[in-house]
Amino acid sequence: MSPEHQGTCLKKLKLEQTPILWLTKIDGEGNIHPLRLEFLLQTLVDFMKSGDTPKIILLDGIEYLMVENGFEPVFKFLAALNDYALLNNTIILVPLDESAVEKRHANLLRREFREIRAD
Repeated sequence: MSPEHQGTCLKKLKLEQTPILWLTKIDGEGNIHPLRLEFLLQTLVDFMKSGDTPKIILLDGIEYLMVENGFEPVFKFLAALNDYALLNNTIILVPLDESAVEKRHANLLRREFREIRAD
């Protein structure tokens, strides 16, 4: 999505001040390389700690992170992110297409994190 189109969408949704990061191998402002899990974690933790207001983080693309990093590093990343969220009044939403991950991985994720179903 072009920055102009993204800006228009954010304005329509009244989210102009909402920070958005893009998981991509392309360099650019607001882009994060999918192999930089530690940097992504620190960026999200810094966001959680900014101000005293409650925060919500939508982490879309978890399957992409798993393809690039493997399940175990991403699971550890999510567990650490969840710990920080509990300490910093933040809700983390992580959409997951279960058909894109191994059943045992989906079970581990379900065991570690609370599941919310859209149906």
